[in-house]
Amino acid sequence: MSFTTLGCRLNQVDTQQIQTLLEARGFRTVDFDEPADVVVINTCTVTARAELSDRRSIRRAARANPAATVVVTGCWAQTSPGAVAGMNEVDLVVGNGDKHRLPDLLEGIGVGAGQAADRVHVSDIGEVRAIEVTPAAERPAGRSRAFLKVQDGCREAPAAASTPRPSSIRPAVSSRPGIPSWC
Repeated sequence: MSFTTLGCRLNQVDTQQIQTLLEARGFRTVDFDEPADVVVINTCTVTARAELSDRRSIRRAARANPAATVVVTGCWAQTSPGAVAGMNEVDLVVGNGDKHRLPDLLEGIGVGAGQAADRVHVSDIGEVRAIEVTPAAERPAGRSRAFLKVQDGCREAPAAASTPRPSSIRPAVSSRPGIPSWC
């Protein structure tokens, strides 16, 4: 499997957590430009050009790995699941509230099985209240320090006027149990 992450540090942490979950199920991570059975693209939507970058990354992944299962998650998947699923290159769309389910969703469709009947999994983000606690990666790839996610959510206003408010993209700001919300 390979990953590409667009956008904020929160997306970087989410990608790290997804990678840890999938590796625990036996997947092996390779560089984005290497052949992979599964390619996960964690998207952004808060900048004016984010959707263009998201589309380019999806197309690049599909060209580099034509037989791979292409999974799109992140903020663009959360706000525009129909547009994401409408791309021929995309096999599975997973919203921000469902990222922790990705290993089970991949098992459900069978890696490399092509189009799945139920390939869009985007929950109402407003109902997400708890942070999924994922074991930390032993050694985060390409980093000298790991991220520690103590708070989830977003209060930043998107740069593009047509982009939905953060409350429809990320859950309300919440902290791990026992840690106060700082923002």
